[in-house]
Amino acid sequence: MMGYTNDEQIASGIHFWLRAREFIVAEQRQGNRVVFVNLDACMGSQIVTIKELERLKARYINRNLRRKVFHIRMETFTQKNVAISGIDTHAVPGGYLQYVVYIVTSLGSVRQSIYVLVDGIEKTIIQAEENLLPGSFLVNKGKEFQSFYALLLTIL
Repeated sequence: MMGYTNDEQIASGIHFWLRAREFIVAEQRQGNRVVFVNLDACMGSQIVTIKELERLKARYINRNLRRKVFHIRMETFTQKNVAISGIDTHAVPGGYLQYVVYIVTSLGSVRQSIYVLVDGIEKTIIQAEENLLPGSFLVNKGKEFQSFYALLLTIL
């Protein structure tokens, strides 16, 4: 398990399936995209993001060359428009972060942990990309008058 820095903590097997949820916002005319990945992991990882972008770039270059289709540009997915975030769960395999403090308990970087995350994220981005539908965002502007303290008073 990731991140508790307790050498007595041992975990193996699958307790819950971990998910990656993607949200892709695309401009219809220009095709510009923003991808937000909400990963069932403690946090996003720079190394996972770099590997994911390399994988997506290679996939779309090869796909476009084979099909001779160029509507999805090679620069569709970049560090400027892909954000990978985590939900702060520690029930994820360790070793997928690149900083020493996070990989102490996994005894270093674990290639399998990195690539299982990259594989899962890639599959869900492709699925989201292939199932894009028209949608909209609603934005509201105003003041929130209900404070946390006032909410507690209504409960008590």
